[in-house]
Amino acid sequence: MFILIGSDGKEYGPASAEHVKQWIADGRATLDTLGKRVGEEAWRRLVDFPELHRRAPISDAPPPKLPAPAASAPAPVAAPTMGAADGSSTNPMLGAGAVNPTEASAPPAVMGAGSPTVQAAIPGGSGSAASTVSGAAGVTAPGASGVAAPVMPPEVDPRAYAAELISRAGKLRIWHCVGRAWRLTTRNFWSIVGGTFIGLLVLGVVQVVPFLGTIAGIFLSGVLYGGLYLYYLKHARGESADLGVIFSGFSSAFLPLMLASLVSSLLTTLGLLLLILPGIYLAIGYLFTFLLIQDRKLDFWCAMEVSRRVISAQWWRVFGLMIVAGFLACLGVIGLFIGIFVTLPILFGAIVYAYEDLVNPSAEAGAVSPQPPV
Repeated sequence: MFILIGSDGKEYGPASAEHVKQWIADGRATLDTLGKRVGEEAWRRLVDFPELHRRAPISDAPPPKLPAPAASAPAPVAAPTMGAADGSSTNPMLGAGAVNPTEASAPPAVMGAGSPTVQAAIPGGSGSAASTVSGAAGVTAPGASGVAAPVMPPEVDPRAYAAELISRAGKLRIWHCVGRAWRLTTRNFWSIVGGTFIGLLVLGVVQVVPFLGTIAGIFLSGVLYGGLYLYYLKHARGESADLGVIFSGFSSAFLPLMLASLVSSLLTTLGLLLLILPGIYLAIGYLFTFLLIQDRKLDFWCAMEVSRRVISAQWWRVFGLMIVAGFLACLGVIGLFIGIFVTLPILFGAIVYAYEDLVNPSAEAGAVSPQPPV
């Protein structure tokens, strides 16, 4: 049984897994909606409960937006409810009045990604929805004055979130990641090689700007790498991805990607100055940071911590993967730098597949691979 936080910030449930999946299908919840099992304290996104999306439709399209119920007409009900069905203020479907958390009443319809606001609750320490914020990073919501205000990503407990991911992940297989990266490159050769070339070319041009190149590179490298990793991730998942995805970080998650690049670079450099080994540990530990920001819409520090904790659980395996993939990438230099456009995508692809195995474990690892909407 599950309890969900609706777009109005109220708790709905307890509800069975089948009821929750019906709410997702009806657009009254999404895989980004926060919920928890009855008896648990931590709030998590529904995508982190494999049983809730085994049969739920997953796509890049926003969830269907149900028409707003008229004041004089009964509100549509997606599941049996104990609330009033006459459209009065006591009907939880209208988001007005108190909601009994023990009733399996359906939450109000959730607006899609293209709508002005997407509500997500902040998990409170007491297990209740203490307050709400607007949903994914990069989306804007009207402020009190009617002017679009920046939207902050939902708060997540990095320790609890990482522990959940670690508990679901199987052992990372180095050559399996490299092999899939090779197949990804050969099957999508021109799009992968072309996208990698364009992304790195733009980054290189930025970095050679006199005086400002180094600073601009530090601030913008995370934004460009975040888009490039998302480009690879979409190809790995069989989703459509045009070249615009490479630059999506500028519009969807500019601030968290920029801060992640700046802070992780500073901490890694500091670690290298302290006997080198701490810097190597952090450089490997932060590999999934940009992917977590783009894929899971986490804040920059939360993404850094989740990445470090998840990778630390299998640090030597990830380190071995980077040694193997990095060696293959260096072989491209032997071919007068031309070969690097074939071997470098293997490095990017191997990191993406390692991310999928440790953060989105597949059926091979004993769980269903969650693919949250972008």
